[in-house]
Amino acid sequence: MAYKIKTVRPVAPEDLRPGQYITVMSIVYTESPFLYASDVGGDEVPMARMRDVPGFSGAPFRVLDVCLPFIAVECNCGCKRPVRIDLRRETIARVSKRYAKAHFKAAEAARAMKNAKKA
Repeated sequence: MAYKIKTVRPVAPEDLRPGQYITVMSIVYTESPFLYASDVGGDEVPMARMRDVPGFSGAPFRVLDVCLPFIAVECNCGCKRPVRIDLRRETIARVSKRYAKAHFKAAEAARAMKNAKKA
């Protein structure tokens, strides 16, 4: 039996629903280049926009609630409170349920092993 490869799919904010699994693909940072203000001249300093791939890109999150432009998600790190994602800054994609469940299960097993070593 051949293994079927799945790919992430970008998802529009209005298509998000609780229970879906997503990942952050990129983050847009907007910074004021104060260090270069003297080089530009004049009073108006243009804002610099930079797109970056975060270190946690690919980590799955489960959508808990949607209130655009924000979403509340549960991560697999074991924290008890939801994480907020601002969709004005972050580009997200949908991941498969199988991929997300594997990550959540592995993280839970790692936490159980860590707790067993403490006891």
